[in-house]
Amino acid sequence: MRGNTQKTVLVCVTAQPECERLIRAGKELADKMGRSLEVLSVQPTDVDPAARAKDLECLYTLSKSADASVMIYYNDEPAIVTAAHIRRHKISHVVTGMPDSFNTKFLDYIHLLVPDVPISMVSKESTVYTISPSVLTKTASRTV
Repeated sequence: MRGNTQKTVLVCVTAQPECERLIRAGKELADKMGRSLEVLSVQPTDVDPAARAKDLECLYTLSKSADASVMIYYNDEPAIVTAAHIRRHKISHVVTGMPDSFNTKFLDYIHLLVPDVPISMVSKESTVYTISPSVLTKTASRTV
């Protein structure tokens, strides 16, 4: 990408009250970078929105307290939807939870599909670990 066109930090969450630490970490990062904050949740298609209403309301409340906009998609391919959202909205940085033994593929796919975007993972203890984009260097060859 040319110049500094990316202006949003994206926090990827499920609709659970435990996502507060992720939103807080995303808010701190966005404030440090002078960027806006957005919260994204991709829900399975078989989830009844009425059954998740309390969790989604909590998500909106937490996001509002961090001055973040919220996007909710219903799709069974969360990594693909998230990667498309990252590209479409020129996201500058992604914040997620730390993967556990049951959910390791999401981050792998995001890193594979949008390798130029840094990903920060927040542990349950609120420690932040960051995967930085690969830096490709071009080597000039000289022909004689």
